[in-house]
Amino acid sequence: MPPSNLYGVANAPIVAALNGQGSIVCPPGVSTIVLGVGPVIAPSQGYFYPATWWFLDFTFGAALPSQILFAFRIGSGSNLDAVQLDLSSMVAGQTFQTTICMFGPPSSTPWGGVGSIINYTITPTGQAVTANPTSGRAWFTLFRAPDQ
Repeated sequence: MPPSNLYGVANAPIVAALNGQGSIVCPPGVSTIVLGVGPVIAPSQGYFYPATWWFLDFTFGAALPSQILFAFRIGSGSNLDAVQLDLSSMVAGQTFQTTICMFGPPSSTPWGGVGSIINYTITPTGQAVTANPTSGRAWFTLFRAPDQ
């Protein structure tokens, strides 16, 4: 009989991020934090993959940006993962809702001790967009990874 596989047994609970702020203007070329969650602490020692599902409403201005980058990061550090939105079917002045799924690299360090704060950012290029975090939310969790 093969040994038991305990991966998945020690998964962290899912943490929901809600933001009670109103609209947040995201200027072009600037990573603007629109949601935050944390601190996130692993339930045990070991390596974990950070994973998030993000539902967000945002509004375009009179002109579309050339691109929009959605990302999540630990505190004010570099992005763990980022998704660029395809704007080919978008219309200026439109309010749009998107769902984004992102995963980060396995690590043990940021999830131990006091844990880490996770920030969600929007970076438009060319034109500003307005995020509406009160009508969106994010779920964040840690998936157990094989020990390195």
